[in-house]
Amino acid sequence: KMYYPLIKYLSQLSREQIESYQKQRLISLDLKVRADGEKPGVHRNKKLPLPQTINYEVNVLRTAFIWAQDRELISEIPTRKVKKLKVRHRNNGKILSPDECKLFLKTASDIAKRDKRMAILLKVFKFILNTGLRSGELCNLTWDDVDLKTGLINIQGKKDWVPKTYARSFFLNETSLKV
Repeated sequence: KMYYPLIKYLSQLSREQIESYQKQRLISLDLKVRADGEKPGVHRNKKLPLPQTINYEVNVLRTAFIWAQDRELISEIPTRKVKKLKVRHRNNGKILSPDECKLFLKTASDIAKRDKRMAILLKVFKFILNTGLRSGELCNLTWDDVDLKTGLINIQGKKDWVPKTYARSFFLNETSLKV
C-alpha cells in the first residue's frame, strides 16, 4: 500500500513492481518509519535495510503468491522471475599475519612446555594454520582422506557431514606432513 496505493488485489502486482519495491527499499527508511509510527526521536538511529532483509521479504511475498495460486486466487506468480539482490558477505573472521601466526604458535608452545596435555593442541594449531582447514573439516577428516605418500588431502562429504563450501583437494606442506 505504501509504494502502490492504487493496488487492491494480488493479481494486480507485477514483476516490475516487485523489482521497483526492492530498489526503493534499498534506499529508503520509509517502511521502518511507518512501522514505528509517529514516536519522536525513534528514527534517528535507523539504518537502511540490508539486501538479505529485502530478499527475505520477497521470499515471504513469493510464499504468499504460491499459496494464493494453489487456491486459484491468482493465475501467475509475479515474484517467480524476480532476481535476488546481491549480498556481500562480510568476513567477520580475522586473518592472522605471518608474525601473528608465529607469536600464536610460540605462545602455544610455551604453554605446551608447562602442561604436557596441551602438546596435542599445539600440533592441531600447527596443522590448522598450515592447511587453512575449518574446524568442521578437521573434525571430519579420516585417514582415507589423506595420502601421506603423495601429501594429498581430500576434503569431501561424509555420510552425515558436508563441507561448508565445496569438496576440494590440495597438497600438504612439509610442516603439515610432519604433524
